[in-house]
Amino acid sequence: MDKRKRNMKKKFFSYLPSEIMTEILSRVPAQTTLSCKCVCKTWRDLVSTQDFAKLHLSKSIPGLALTVKMDKIIEITNDLHVSTITKLNYTHTASRYECIDGSADGLLLLNINGEHDQLYLCNPITREYIDLCHPTKSPEYIIYGFGVSKISGLYKVVSIEIEYGSWKNECKVYTVGTGLWRSVAPSTHLTYMTRLDHGEFVNGSLHWFARDSNDTQRISCFDLETELFNTFSPPLQFEKRYPNVFLTALEGSLCFCDCTSNDYTITIWLMKEYGVDKSWTKEFVIHSEHNSFPIRLSKDEVILMDYESNSLFYYSCKNKTSQRICNLDRLACLPVSYTPSLLSLESFGTENSIRWIGSFP
Repeated sequence: MDKRKRNMKKKFFSYLPSEIMTEILSRVPAQTTLSCKCVCKTWRDLVSTQDFAKLHLSKSIPGLALTVKMDKIIEITNDLHVSTITKLNYTHTASRYECIDGSADGLLLLNINGEHDQLYLCNPITREYIDLCHPTKSPEYIIYGFGVSKISGLYKVVSIEIEYGSWKNECKVYTVGTGLWRSVAPSTHLTYMTRLDHGEFVNGSLHWFARDSNDTQRISCFDLETELFNTFSPPLQFEKRYPNVFLTALEGSLCFCDCTSNDYTITIWLMKEYGVDKSWTKEFVIHSEHNSFPIRLSKDEVILMDYESNSLFYYSCKNKTSQRICNLDRLACLPVSYTPSLLSLESFGTENSIRWIGSFP
């Protein structure tokens, strides 16, 4: 009887229309989908195509990604489940730590901080990575960003090299697939001052908090399509030169998080119409019990991180209550928005050699 049932199951999948099978597999979590490649040749060939990777990405549920110092990349899913995506196994990690300086379509920009930054673009699901070989003159500070252009769909890494005490900076762009860094016209008369060094990717552009030569605080915006800088005003100006503020996103809109209050109150502003200063609207006021800042927003909830304990808290906008999720021991960097995908770095064609990072948990 058991053998008969097994044969029936095999025949069921054999005769299932390919479009239905594609639809089913596209809804399976990314790591599980990779395991499906071992079931049969048909599934392996299907899951390996870039068309399937794009379909799967369109159904993938966003969460958060972060690195735990010298060890692994962690995912926090939409339902707040914490799991290891992959373990890190770099050859140059001694006395260093890994930061995630950007995320787009399941690809992570990893920065191995040490005497000199080492940049890698990786997909922790497929375990592929590229060494970006960033050329630098060892400036005092470098900030990064990563995203995809709105029209051409090109994935680009941006670096801004900063010299403190000077309004000069240099900007370089790396288009994935070319293997080359290019210099582009930098933002003029700006100094960057955000505590979150990576650019916030919203609406096809990267954003950083900055101030101009008149000491006016601005938001610097780099359009990944045109490769031009622009600025617009934040919703508030602050007396402190380096206020405790952050840029983030809510459902595709740019958000400005004011964490300057002494009583742990967090005020979140949303830009209703992109690039229009007057469209800033106060969206949330969170009375936190901890010295924390928001790392993920939705209409109903906010995920907060406690500065002192590296703990994550869930805050209900409806009930005005918070609940501890977990403690992130040996945290190496702040979490970033992350959507698991099967996008292969091999699909970008001409590129530095593809390598494989770490191991599955």
